[in-house]
Amino acid sequence: MNLSIMENKNMYIRNRKSIILILNRDDVLFLKPLDKFLKKNSFLIKHIYYTSFLLPNHDNRAYILSNIRISNKFYLLKYMTKLFLKKVGCVFPLPLEKKRFLSIKTLAEYYSIPCSKVKDINKERFLEELRVHKAEFVLSNTSQIYKRKILRESGLKFYNFHPSLLPMNKGRFPIFWAIMNGEKQGITCHEIDEKIDHGKIVSQIEIDVGQGKTVEEVMEIILEHTADFMNDSLQIILEGNIQYLKPIFQSSYGPIPNRDDIKKYRSGEKL
Repeated sequence: MNLSIMENKNMYIRNRKSIILILNRDDVLFLKPLDKFLKKNSFLIKHIYYTSFLLPNHDNRAYILSNIRISNKFYLLKYMTKLFLKKVGCVFPLPLEKKRFLSIKTLAEYYSIPCSKVKDINKERFLEELRVHKAEFVLSNTSQIYKRKILRESGLKFYNFHPSLLPMNKGRFPIFWAIMNGEKQGITCHEIDEKIDHGKIVSQIEIDVGQGKTVEEVMEIILEHTADFMNDSLQIILEGNIQYLKPIFQSSYGPIPNRDDIKKYRSGEKL
């Protein structure tokens, strides 16, 4: 689909959709896909909220350790360097054109979109802000789980982007488990309900990543497709009358990988 900015604006006017918010993790890896998406859709975004990688009021130690153990050392070093440059670069008076890839906050500033961090998406304060914005849609990419109160807010729809072919490989390690189980990779946009990575499927694409790829390599391939997929999914949402997709994959949930799982992954052994 990949509509132009003008086509996006015309569709927006025809459907009279008032406000769209986007909620994302402040991840340096996600900034380029987000930039590509905002080039076409920034006029729709009233406010950008971003959350922490880690879940609030939750023991995140096992999650952090598993990520470190899975990561290729060179890739981990590259990622840590990006985080360091992000911290340092935000201090120096660089042109906004150069600073926009340092954080979601600087990227939002580049597109003149208000931006702020939200610690817990289920707090009443955040819900009040959504009411003030008179939001119709929230496009979400966060590990936090929306609870009943915010999901039942009248006139507000939440949509999530998840890097797997749902309902297969729900959870926080979908790429890892798809590799371990020899399964297909892809991206899904779905309505959010109270269950983890559950809800009616709006759109979905399978991505050919080839054989023998690491988690990091697959993730980079998926990120290359993310902006276009988000844009195409947004058009479906804006058009209304969504033709929800029937799930074709078996439902599965991938827990946090343990040491044995990671040893098998590093040896190239499938489950």
